[in-house]
Amino acid sequence: MNTIRELDNFIIKCDKNVEYFNEVVDSINIKEKEVLSFFNLNELTPRISIIFMNYESFKTYIVNKYGSVKPYIRADADHETKTIRVLDIDDQIKYTTHKDANISDLIKLIIHEFVHMCHDQICSDYNQTIWFYEGLASNLSNQNYSLINLNNCDFDKLKNNFGEVKNNYCYAYTIVNFILNNFKKEEIVRLYSDADYLRKRSNDIFLEAKSRQIL
Repeated sequence: MNTIRELDNFIIKCDKNVEYFNEVVDSINIKEKEVLSFFNLNELTPRISIIFMNYESFKTYIVNKYGSVKPYIRADADHETKTIRVLDIDDQIKYTTHKDANISDLIKLIIHEFVHMCHDQICSDYNQTIWFYEGLASNLSNQNYSLINLNNCDFDKLKNNFGEVKNNYCYAYTIVNFILNNFKKEEIVRLYSDADYLRKRSNDIFLEAKSRQIL
């Protein structure tokens, strides 16, 4: 039996009864307004579908899309159909490497993907800017990444081969955290709106963040 709730920007479905469903939906309802405000958006059209899935349904979907399912995969975001599919918490713990999965992390994971979809409405050019794209989503969703020493970061590699960099998300989180706490709103808006400007400013931003870093 499906459980369904609708919000201004979401249609949220669950293919089995889970006790945390309403808590997650209520938290999303609060957080979505903060994210939209950050991007100066009123709404997303069409609305985003969030589907909580059991393991068998989730595995079938992932295998059909990617060919196999990795043990760390617990969610998938399809930006073309505006759909976020999430493995329910019990099955995350049972079938994936996320043995400490909890409601708070689940909410943050969904908001992270929501940030990406909002960002896509404004700018979808990610060439050499994945570090900013991921850093912004991890900061705005309040995910539990730690600030990390930027002296160890190969920024050219982070820009060009993000997926191959150890601690990539921590580096991205740290640099964007510096931006959000030190740059004026007008500059932040230009950075997330204009990919060419972001690419032009990237090296200077990194050097400033590194030189002013206090850990």
